[in-house]
Amino acid sequence: PYWKRIVAGIVMTILVGGCETMFASGCGILVDGLTTISSNIRSGRGIFATITVGDERIKTFDITISGYEQAMMFIIMFGVIIFSLVVLKGFFVYGKEYLMASVSQKVLRTMRNRIYSHVIYLPMGFFDKVKTGATMNRITYDVSNIEQSFSSGISVVQSIVFTVIFVGYMFFIQWQLTLFAMIMFPLSGYVIKYFSTRFRAINKRITEHLAE
Repeated sequence: PYWKRIVAGIVMTILVGGCETMFASGCGILVDGLTTISSNIRSGRGIFATITVGDERIKTFDITISGYEQAMMFIIMFGVIIFSLVVLKGFFVYGKEYLMASVSQKVLRTMRNRIYSHVIYLPMGFFDKVKTGATMNRITYDVSNIEQSFSSGISVVQSIVFTVIFVGYMFFIQWQLTLFAMIMFPLSGYVIKYFSTRFRAINKRITEHLAE
């Protein structure tokens, strides 16, 4: 019943990734422009620069700066763009967190209500056979574990979206370096899996101990 909020949260996540990618691109163009102008001034050419937006494969357009006024306009324009991206990113991050947190809390509220409704209608014989600690553990501790798992699942989905956006952009910029980084991922995954297995084993022992 909450699929609309989930879809909206994923869209917000995509927009956050887009803002971060454009922010990095805008900062790169600004730094390249200032570096080129500084080099030309030191070499005696004056305030002059031609900045290519894009790369050799996809050349979008050139920005030509000649003189103090155009240099100031370039700095102000990209400063405004970068500031606007930061504001937009903050808005999208807030929307993403709000939507995902609301879905998580609504799902948990429904689950707790159903568990409570189920427990109060159980026969008395059930409570004679099952330890009170075990029942309380199912109601409280297990639901908390589900909450953590749900939050982790949301984080995984957001991480996948960010990874697709950033890796795609990295391949577009420099595919050789990106490929090298991708080769290192399996090693990192092995280390994460090892510690996750240890954590689950410890968590299981804690759960069994609390049920006693």
